[in-house]
Amino acid sequence: MQNGTDGQPLTKSSGAEVESDQLPPEPQPTKSEVDRMSVAATRSRKKASRAANQTASAAKSVAETKAATKAVLAETERRHPRTALSRAVATADKEAKEAGKAAAAAEQMAVRAAKLASESETAAAQARQTETIAIKAGAKAKGAEIEVAQAERAEMPSMRQVKTAKRRLARLAKQAEAKEAAAEAAAMKVASLASQARAEATAAVEKVKEAERAVKKTELAAHKAQAAVRNGSKQTGRSLSETKATVNRARTETKAAVDDTRASAKAAEKLEAAAAAAHSAAAAKADAERAALRAEEAAEKAARSEAETGKNLKAPELYLNRELTWLEFNKRVLHEASDGRTPLLERVKFLAIVDSNLDEFIMKRIGGLKQQVGAGMHEVTVDGRTPQRQIADSVARVRELQSSARDLFLDLKKQLQKHAISISDYADLLEEEQAGVRAYYLENIFPLVTPLAMDPAHPFPHISNLSLNLLVTLRTHGEMTPIMARVKVPKGGAVPRFIRVGSSNKFVLLEDVMSNNLDVLFPDIEVMTCEVFRVTRNAATEREEDAADDLLEMIESEVRDRKFAAIVRLETMTGIAPMHRGMLAAELGLDEEEDVFESDVMLGMRDLFEIASINIAELRDPDHHPIDNVELEGEQNIFHAIRNKGPFLLHHPFESFNTSVVRFIREACHDPKVMAIKMTLYRTTEGTGIIDYLIEAARNGKQVAVAVELKARFDEAANINWATRLEEAGIHVTYGIVGLKTHSKLVLVIRRDFNGLRRYAHVGTGNYHAGTARLYVDFGLLTCDQKIGADLVEFFNFLTSGCQPFRRYSKILVSPRNMKAGILNKIDREISKNSSRSRGLIRLKTNALEDPDITEALYRASRVGVKIELIVRDTCRLRPGILGLSDNITVISVVGRFLEHTRIYYFQNGGDEEYYIGSADLMLRNLERRAEVIVAVEDELLRERLREYLESQLEDRRNVWEMHSDGTYTQRRPKSGKTEQGCQQAMIDAAERRHHEARRKKLLRPRAIARRMTR
Repeated sequence: MQNGTDGQPLTKSSGAEVESDQLPPEPQPTKSEVDRMSVAATRSRKKASRAANQTASAAKSVAETKAATKAVLAETERRHPRTALSRAVATADKEAKEAGKAAAAAEQMAVRAAKLASESETAAAQARQTETIAIKAGAKAKGAEIEVAQAERAEMPSMRQVKTAKRRLARLAKQAEAKEAAAEAAAMKVASLASQARAEATAAVEKVKEAERAVKKTELAAHKAQAAVRNGSKQTGRSLSETKATVNRARTETKAAVDDTRASAKAAEKLEAAAAAAHSAAAAKADAERAALRAEEAAEKAARSEAETGKNLKAPELYLNRELTWLEFNKRVLHEASDGRTPLLERVKFLAIVDSNLDEFIMKRIGGLKQQVGAGMHEVTVDGRTPQRQIADSVARVRELQSSARDLFLDLKKQLQKHAISISDYADLLEEEQAGVRAYYLENIFPLVTPLAMDPAHPFPHISNLSLNLLVTLRTHGEMTPIMARVKVPKGGAVPRFIRVGSSNKFVLLEDVMSNNLDVLFPDIEVMTCEVFRVTRNAATEREEDAADDLLEMIESEVRDRKFAAIVRLETMTGIAPMHRGMLAAELGLDEEEDVFESDVMLGMRDLFEIASINIAELRDPDHHPIDNVELEGEQNIFHAIRNKGPFLLHHPFESFNTSVVRFIREACHDPKVMAIKMTLYRTTEGTGIIDYLIEAARNGKQVAVAVELKARFDEAANINWATRLEEAGIHVTYGIVGLKTHSKLVLVIRRDFNGLRRYAHVGTGNYHAGTARLYVDFGLLTCDQKIGADLVEFFNFLTSGCQPFRRYSKILVSPRNMKAGILNKIDREISKNSSRSRGLIRLKTNALEDPDITEALYRASRVGVKIELIVRDTCRLRPGILGLSDNITVISVVGRFLEHTRIYYFQNGGDEEYYIGSADLMLRNLERRAEVIVAVEDELLRERLREYLESQLEDRRNVWEMHSDGTYTQRRPKSGKTEQGCQQAMIDAAERRHHEARRKKLLRPRAIARRMTR
């Protein structure tokens, strides 16, 4: 990139910026360009030596030719003096002498080229040592620079310490400059020697060519001599035959010498080019900007890693596909539906979750890929797949998952029947049961049903997304040609998919009821067939924001467009007439082979949530009631509690969302000392009450600003409604930044305390949504840290103004400003501090690891011995366990009762540990195309809670799956004879223990007893 992550040109940084941006120390010296020059020099020397040996052999062969020719000449002179034969042989002898001289000269040239190549090899080795010394000197100088910056930023700086640090910085910088000059001189020497070696090798090639031409002349003269003596003596003939064989051998060996010497010259050219590149890099290094140097170092690290490991860290085989790893996650979720340790109705819930996830995958991912194919895009992903290849691989995996889900559905039906819960066919009901269901249908559902004919007067109707439909074939009396009609199944809202039979837990599917009561809808008409189908539309209908005059209007239009978006999947019941299947595919614009899915069980198993909600305690997980945060419980004023006892770490759903986060906003609304409230809103719901509190705050005269993300997928319509309500109440509403989704979870409250304005903040990993707060595992931080507050003021100014100058943040990392660079720098720092005595450690918990740069950096860290423990819920591109590359990396995935949604970033940092929490996943979109925030957690007690949480998941043997290098997972099992609880249950128990202990201490606290006054 030419610009920084904040969109501004890259500039040199001061010492203070070094600290604030958390730059890593210089990387440890490793193999570099000079190493590769050394290898090239060695190869050049070996090839030149081999060329010299082969040229010497050619010269020997020519000498043998010369001797044989002399023998033939002597014999010929004795028998046939002054004949044509003697003249021919004399000519051959002369040519052989010339060939011998040329071969000898070529041999000398090749020997000199080999010698110069050997000298350049030695010089390259010396240059490598000099470069290593220069790198170390530079690292020391940068360390001194950081020390100076830290000393200057200290609250009570010692002038003596600052002066000492500056003197040390000046000395080390001077040493580094001298070492860099020495490295540059060494590189120039290598370049000079390489150039000389090339010149000598080129001269050797020319001499060998001369020798080759001389040998050819010798061969021609020998042929003439052979023709002249053909009728001579047998002895002379044998001599000439020997001469020819010798000449042929000389020619072959000389040709080999030519080839090898040419190869030697080519190697010397490469060596010279490498030396020139090294010289250029050394010259540019002194003048390069700091940010540009970081990018150069990253490229060098990749090259060094490739040279050291023999693996190209950008090779497609090292990366897993995003779509396939997400589908692999759903395979793990589906396993929960088959696990006998999971209560039966919870297993039904997991089956519904998988089907809902697959619907979303088809809408978002397959729909988006089909758009790419339609646009003629052929770019491959980091794992080497084109859009069309991703569609094919993903569809195949989806079909496998649906096949497994189908088998599991039939098994769960049998299991449910054992507990008097049945999903029956309408035809299997008793006559009185059918009558009761029919009566319910006619009274409560039939008025909502609308048949739509399909004939020349009625074109094929619009089919809404994820709708369930009946395709009915009809024939009227006296008509031979049948007609067709589409009937939408009106499920959703107050209409259930599963119709209860009587008062029992027996159910029948709504479409089954409708198809068996079509006589009411089509009286006096013969119903020939009734077939069920379902469609899925593309949800990737986003437009270009840059061209939008009104973002709100654009999103509203986009939501409308989604209703009419292209259809990407057709689902039908097994047994549908082939002609009808083909007709539907053609009308919907689908490929019948690729886009049509058949099933012999119910379509749209996401509606099994209705069955999973049946209230039978023994078939469900035990009820979970979140506790109040023990630090906030009993406190009259939440702001006093945060100021005097904070910061607080909130852990949902184990701790109540309503009595912590919602309370924070509610009290901010009512507190007369609160001057302003700023908030980001990605997803919320009516039941949370946050919108009402914000409106009330504005009516109370407080300044309220809300950044509403209109592009939250599938929540666009709801967010438009929230934004409209807020604007009507006079609240400052912004819709984020063009090109960026506002995904951060932040509330900033400005309050006038006794000692002036103070900033109170909540930074979370999850949405401000009371419903998901009971289902998702998330962390939140309540703090009044002034530096965090100042950082968030800067961030909100960015959100509301859209302007991002060179903002400095001290305790938060912001995407796209500095989060990705900050995480990469922390990984590099862990590499630099790793040693045999103190092994580095990185722990990352995130929903997804998709960013290729982060993946590559983790590979580099593992290669040098840093221990890396990743807890990744779903998508993970990285392959753990590759020998020599990622064998220091473990990847686990937690699948349990609650959806894992926390993001935690931990770096050991040589003992000076760092923890961050926030909303950002390690995905390209989060790090570069979203407004995200992660915040440092510095309180030791809060860090200990984060550490316990991470270790409980890393040690879990109930809810954890371990990833293998091929992308597959294996579920951990308890040790033989043991029944272990999962990490999520452990968190429930830990929260209840904290609550019980707090209550016990409260009861034991002595109370003052007032003496009764008597008269």
